[in-house]
Amino acid sequence: MADTPSLETLSDLRTPWCLHVVATLRIADHVAAGTTDVVALAEWTECDAEALHRVMSHLATRGVFVETSPGQFALNSLAAELRDPRQRIGLDLDGIGGRMAGAWGTLLAYVRTGRPVYHELFNRPFWEDLDAHPEIAASFDALI
Repeated sequence: MADTPSLETLSDLRTPWCLHVVATLRIADHVAAGTTDVVALAEWTECDAEALHRVMSHLATRGVFVETSPGQFALNSLAAELRDPRQRIGLDLDGIGGRMAGAWGTLLAYVRTGRPVYHELFNRPFWEDLDAHPEIAASFDALI
């Protein structure tokens, strides 16, 4: 019989958001190309090194990436999956992944009213929003 998950495990939002961030920044691609130092990764991705280090260290504690020494990261099998565009597309906050992540924040309003509220977040209904943002529409089409 499988262990019953805890509410803490089921409600952890930090890990998914950290995954979204590293996928959007293409961190796994940079590590695979030989940039393993968090300061260099931050320079490549135009990010704050301390904030990126916290994100990367958290993911390493969750089994995504390996922190080989302080501030040095390597890919493991889970991190390597972030290099696959099919895996990354739903996580990329600059594409449809960002729209979907934002849309989940409207779930309570939807449950309370029974009506979609995507338009309240993005100023237009879903399909009109995709029409207005061809690059996001392309990432949506790539999901199918």
